[in-house]
Amino acid sequence: MAARPASGSMFIQVASHGVSGYAAWKGMVDGMVAAPEKPPHFPLVKEFWAGPNVMPSSINVCHIFDSQEKLQECTKMFAPGGPMGELTSNPIIKPPMTWNQFDVRVVVNEANEVEEGMVLGVYAHGVPDADAWVDLFAGSTEVMEKLGIVKSYGGVMVEDCAWAPEKGTGVMVVHVFKDLNHKHEHDTMFDATAPFFADLIEKGAVIQPLHSSTCGPLFKFSGSA
Repeated sequence: MAARPASGSMFIQVASHGVSGYAAWKGMVDGMVAAPEKPPHFPLVKEFWAGPNVMPSSINVCHIFDSQEKLQECTKMFAPGGPMGELTSNPIIKPPMTWNQFDVRVVVNEANEVEEGMVLGVYAHGVPDADAWVDLFAGSTEVMEKLGIVKSYGGVMVEDCAWAPEKGTGVMVVHVFKDLNHKHEHDTMFDATAPFFADLIEKGAVIQPLHSSTCGPLFKFSGSA
């Protein structure tokens, strides 16, 4: 079943960057989480989902917000001169750090939990009509079940996004998979040359380029929001 969150009530931001090594980065994050005094962006974030993109050299972190204002404030903290801007000078962090975020308009299988060890697939492309795409996405629950998707979030890009399309409106999806094998199976379809998306592109329903990334197997921790 697909749920429609109240407008402006949930935002997912995906921060991506390289690392000197996954183990070193994971140790750094574990230290932040365990420290008595948390980093300044923690109070803004409801929950963090984090994990490798390409092991062991790059990662993704999903920030879950309950308002766009908190998303904006968090993003400013990572700008040069901001309280988290110095993170980019840490030798564990490898630039560039890129950001993509969206206003969640649809949640498929809302009752299912995002659990540690699962794998997130992050996807984006352009569309000519965002509202029509949201309706289509909400009606695709049967297809998602066949692909082994545990839960899914879909919505429209907000703020400055690295993956923003030059034409149309940018939309983003976070699919939650049981494991990497299920994600790989799905990703054979998320391909501009594969029949499903090639047909949508030809009809003008999807605007290239297609973007995708991985987060997982993931670990979770709470902020203070």
